Amino acid sequence: MVNDRKEFTLRNEEQSLSEQIAMLSSESESLSLQTEDLKQKIIQTKYQIAMIDICAASEKAKIENHSKVIKSRKESFDQLFANEIQEHEAKNEKLRTKRAEAEEEQRKKEANILERNEMKTKEAVAIEEECLAIEKECSVLVKRNKAIMIQLRRKLVEAEDVRRKLIKKKENTITDNK
Repeated sequence: MVNDRKEFTLRNEEQSLSEQIAMLSSESESLSLQTEDLKQKIIQTKYQIAMIDICAASEKAKIENHSKVIKSRKESFDQLFANEIQEHEAKNEKLRTKRAEAEEEQRKKEANILERNEMKTKEAVAIEEECLAIEKECSVLVKRNKAIMIQLRRKLVEAEDVRRKLIKKKENTITDNK
């Protein structure tokens, strides 16, 4: 009767340990899926960063092109009006004022673009740091899960050994009683 109880208890422990193993396996799969999701987000973020870099390069090229156009116009204005400086001084002053405003506007745009690029870079760095922290945390969780799985396997093996010994003992007792 006592052996039956022990056997029943051991079977319950075995079933409980099997359920824990199944639950840990499920959690491990869930963590793996989360890790894959994070990897996809990192890839997407890197793509976005690349697109930002492309846009920045495009904007820089536009700015350089505008600067060349402005310089070209300045040279042609200088050539056209070199002989008429005295007559058109008022017009030239207006042109200088407009050019200065356009250049100031251009500088403001450049500063704004640089500021946005710096913000995006900081955001990208923050995202990369967060991803690294998450990867470290996942690594710790995977190691912890492995350790738990090893402990559970040991307990399962021990429970199985105890169950076998009890069964042999019970068989020996039954054989001795006959």
